[in-house]
Amino acid sequence: MLAWLAAWVVSATTAVLSPSAQCDGMGELHYIAAASVLDALIVVACAPIARAIGLMGRKDDDVWIAALDLESILLSSLIAPLATYSTLYGGATAYDRWIGDANSPDNTLTPGLDSCGCGAMGVCWIVNLLMAARAIGTIPFYFIAEGGIFKKGEGRWLMVVHHSIVAFGCAASMYVAHGRWYGTAMAVAEWSNPFVAIKQLAQRMPRRSLDLEAVNGVLLAITFITTRLVGIPLVAVAYVNDWRFARDEAQTPLVLHNLWLVSGVAMFGFSFYWAFPVLRSAARKWTKAVVSREKTA
Repeated sequence: MLAWLAAWVVSATTAVLSPSAQCDGMGELHYIAAASVLDALIVVACAPIARAIGLMGRKDDDVWIAALDLESILLSSLIAPLATYSTLYGGATAYDRWIGDANSPDNTLTPGLDSCGCGAMGVCWIVNLLMAARAIGTIPFYFIAEGGIFKKGEGRWLMVVHHSIVAFGCAASMYVAHGRWYGTAMAVAEWSNPFVAIKQLAQRMPRRSLDLEAVNGVLLAITFITTRLVGIPLVAVAYVNDWRFARDEAQTPLVLHNLWLVSGVAMFGFSFYWAFPVLRSAARKWTKAVVSREKTA
């Protein structure tokens, strides 16, 4: 099984790097499947690390949830800067946003490799691949974690729905080779994920630091507001303005175009739903840290 998986990953990587690579829809899905397996293996590798650094101190702590937080810190920290770069320098026109070009600034790794939506190794291609892989590769662990997907008070089922929407949006854009820029623009919201993960991991540490939690809470609030509550609506405005180009020039199927729009609205809905507890928690952590410092002064 492992030998077959390794051969599959090597074959997919070789195909992507080949100068003759083309953006075949089924081929793109194969890349996503291989990358999803790799992401799941990263989560598995994070489980013993979570135990080793003492993240299982509380009675109801689950190793898979802690492993998912570690994976989030690793992958989101990689995706966020790539997504920001591609968003800022790869979407100047509607053509760049919907069709892309191998020689556009968002294809700096292998310029000119192909012209199918950002080039086969364009930055936006990588971001969409990683986003789809993360969304798919992490879903099974919410089911196998203690208490299952509907464990009370944790909202795991919401995360599964959220990840399913992300997987659909990125996989569909890769399959039809249109609109990949929007996948990278939405992925800018990954800036808040490491701070979400640190917030959850900090509560599991054997020795908690109020100062660390307070600073992390402020950074979480800033990134959450700017990338999710402000950033996602801005992306939606661009999406609506591009409707005519997407229909007439890019010839994006109307059903798919509308599904992407609904997905974006759903993503903002999740962000708005989570905003209050995120901001309330950040304010509470900061207040506790200030009170603690005043007591020890």
